[in-house]
Amino acid sequence: MNKRSFAVIVVAIWGLLPLGLLADGHEEEGDVTDVWYMVPKKGMEAQFEEALTAHMAMRAEAGDSREWQAYQATVGHHFGIIQYRACCYKWADLDGYDEENDEKGFDAHWGENVHPLVDHYHHYFETIDRENSNWPDDERTDGPMFGVTTWYWNEGTGPGPK
Repeated sequence: MNKRSFAVIVVAIWGLLPLGLLADGHEEEGDVTDVWYMVPKKGMEAQFEEALTAHMAMRAEAGDSREWQAYQATVGHHFGIIQYRACCYKWADLDGYDEENDEKGFDAHWGENVHPLVDHYHHYFETIDRENSNWPDDERTDGPMFGVTTWYWNEGTGPGPK
């Protein structure tokens, strides 16, 4: 495993840690997650990564009020997609963050340094169903959106890797 793959895995695992904070006791937080997917232009992935790293350092230095977690696919067929997520906000908090972006120059810096290297974006707001997503391990609860899927690897079957 090369250093980059290892770093991506560590960042992905580190980024999932805040999901453990969604358990009971965090009612003061909102239920909205701000999610950005971005795909760098073909052949410009290294420049994109460099510009993105510099941009996130600029945000941290300027005192960004959000903590963004970065993700990159490690399996599948869309390895180039980068995802940034910030959680857990109330809907009203989103407007205030737009103002912070303008005041601290985040949007302008992004537009000058990172945006020219991006092929396209997807922007989503996700909501958290705290009641049904944090069940105690020792309690079986039937929720409206609950299921378990188990996959077993059968060696020697299927078409094999490509």
